[in-house]
Amino acid sequence: MSSPDTVNNGGQKNSFKRAFQGQQKTNNKRFKKQKGKDSARTVGSHEEVLEADIRSLLRERRGGPVNDENASDVASAEVEKEQIPERFSEVEVEIENLSSTGDGLGFLFRKHDDSTSDKLTSPHSKDSRVYVVPFTVPGDIALARVVHHNDSRNTSGGPITSNLLSSHTLCDYLRILTPSPQRDDSLVRCRYFTTCSGCQFQHLPYTQQLTHKQTIYTRAYTNFSSLPASAIPAIQPTIGSPLQYGYRTKLTPHFDGPPGSMNRGARRRGEVKGFEKTPEIGFMRKGGKRGVTVDIEQCVIGTEAVGKGLTKERERVGRELERYKKGATLLLRESTVRVPKRKGEDGAANQRRIGADVKVEGTDEAATEENAQAPQANGDSSHTTSNVKLAPDEPQTDSAAPTNDPTATYEDPGHSLPYLLRKTCITDPKGTSTEYVGNYIFENPANSFFQNNTSILPRFTQYIQDHVLRPPERIENAVDAASSTENHREGGDDNHTQPRAAEDSKITNLIDAYSGSGLFSLTLSPLFTRTLGIDISADSITSAKRNLALNNLSPHSNNTSQTNDPTASNPTHNRENATSSSSTEKTPRNIDFVSADASSLFSHPAITGTSSSASHIPGSTNSPSDGFNPRNTAVILDPPRKGCDLNFLRQLRDFGPQRVVYVSCNVHTQARDVGWLVGEASATRDEGMTGDVMLDEEEGQRVGEENEGVREEGQTTETGGEKGVRRREGEEKKVPRYEIESLQPFDFFPQTAHVEGVAVLNRVD
Repeated sequence: MSSPDTVNNGGQKNSFKRAFQGQQKTNNKRFKKQKGKDSARTVGSHEEVLEADIRSLLRERRGGPVNDENASDVASAEVEKEQIPERFSEVEVEIENLSSTGDGLGFLFRKHDDSTSDKLTSPHSKDSRVYVVPFTVPGDIALARVVHHNDSRNTSGGPITSNLLSSHTLCDYLRILTPSPQRDDSLVRCRYFTTCSGCQFQHLPYTQQLTHKQTIYTRAYTNFSSLPASAIPAIQPTIGSPLQYGYRTKLTPHFDGPPGSMNRGARRRGEVKGFEKTPEIGFMRKGGKRGVTVDIEQCVIGTEAVGKGLTKERERVGRELERYKKGATLLLRESTVRVPKRKGEDGAANQRRIGADVKVEGTDEAATEENAQAPQANGDSSHTTSNVKLAPDEPQTDSAAPTNDPTATYEDPGHSLPYLLRKTCITDPKGTSTEYVGNYIFENPANSFFQNNTSILPRFTQYIQDHVLRPPERIENAVDAASSTENHREGGDDNHTQPRAAEDSKITNLIDAYSGSGLFSLTLSPLFTRTLGIDISADSITSAKRNLALNNLSPHSNNTSQTNDPTASNPTHNRENATSSSSTEKTPRNIDFVSADASSLFSHPAITGTSSSASHIPGSTNSPSDGFNPRNTAVILDPPRKGCDLNFLRQLRDFGPQRVVYVSCNVHTQARDVGWLVGEASATRDEGMTGDVMLDEEEGQRVGEENEGVREEGQTTETGGEKGVRRREGEEKKVPRYEIESLQPFDFFPQTAHVEGVAVLNRVD
């Protein structure tokens, strides 16, 4: 059977083969580089995640473990007997599972023969080759084109794939022969779906997307944390996005250079001709010839302003083709300002005066009843803004003037609010974008990182506000335990002194690692008397300090204003520091940002207390010389997709904060890092992260010699790396013990397989 869109002739087959081989060489080079850098560490790549899901499916099919050598040998024999389809041939695949990468996993379609086979046995129970087909769901029977057979052992080099056989075949999607009941193609809004690589789930109802993302998070901890099931709490239902389409505030379409532009020799000789016509501008193709750009005129997951910006940029590139001698990436970044409504008039009247469509937030035509019932974080304050703040450069007049920007759109956030949201698209990488989260304002360089779905940010930041501090019962238990320890403690060894009073158990400090432009530092600041944001990028710190000023918060000062406190309107908000006080009590705040490499973060003077940055605040349990007391400190992490490096994790463990909130756009590397922090406190636990024992030479010598006798008093050694903590020789190293309190997925990117995860860890030793 052949698709009307594809002609299965020899010439086309060879072109597919050449295109794939070229892409394969590129991927191999990239893999060798990655493997040489760190050959034994889980990186959470697409390939690793896919292979883990394939092994799980094979385990279910075979009814036994796939990491057993005997099972692998049996599977290998089955592969040898199996007739493998020729590359670039067409096959029919019955999909059984949906992977964490968004691809369907299945087996060659075989009709059931009830007269000769056991009805209780799957026709695929002995199959050892999984076929990976994008844009499919369990229950589909799809026509697919074979692209690549993967039969190698340990293809990713990680510890999870060692000595395992993961036989699978990558396929291109052609069409659906028999649709699954789970599939609803009427939901698809994009004419490029199944061609563009951007979306995977437009054919799935949104509630099913949320359920699957909960499954992705569960699999991540099962496959990558190395923790027993008893140490992993149940993954909570995914908190959905208010907008399922039109939510992305940043897109970066690209176009390729003219023919020959990638040839350096041709460029040097001046043999590269310019564009003869406007090139394809858009995103990478999924399937077919690799490395091809799909021409995208509109992206349905981008905001309206971003869509207008795309149209404008496509026209500009067409006019200015002579400027480009090679390909380029375009920037489309939404920027929002609050425009005051005309006094005494509602949104409809303002719409007539502005002359633009006013879109009421939350009335997306896709917001069906099931979408409206998507799980939300408690205390969602996306429409409960008080103390309205207008853009800093926006005149607070009694009328809203029109704008000449063709990308401008207007939204009415609610009739009770005295402003409209004017949204425009910035295309200059050196420009500045403005966004609001609740009643906080953030300005950032247009090409820098900021969350791309601002519609979910109020729910997201509210959830973290509700969970960054310990629940009240944990505080009571900590105080009781501390009192009991004090009552029964004998002797006066200061090294083992436990907290003795309730105030010693309060968390008053926040360290925001990977702070960026200050999203968490600012929105969480009302909960703490002292906040320190740290980022390696000096530009990010500059933006963070500007945002500090924009929100009327100054560094090194006791800010007591509740103007920006999102908890002020919520008297039931769980604020640990408000014990025995009014919910409106003003909390002194001290906020600062410093530039530092995360690998040396916890040795920074602002944390150790050896700098004036560690200024004392009345009511804090810290003093300038103490720095940050870990028992009174929460640390929030929001690293890039690769997660945290080992040196940082060692320092975090040695510092031992009372709470850790780990925010991640890659739940697989998060699971790896959290698993390391929560895992058994032993040197052998460290070994699995790098393949080498992580104890330093001095530390190993100390462990080997500590039973030889009492060392000379006062003799010390450096441990925990170059930036380690000094302690007495022979003294047992106390490794903080953590448990996972909660794991919460968020859907920042509907229609895709991406999921954001928030892991909350509590110190329990």
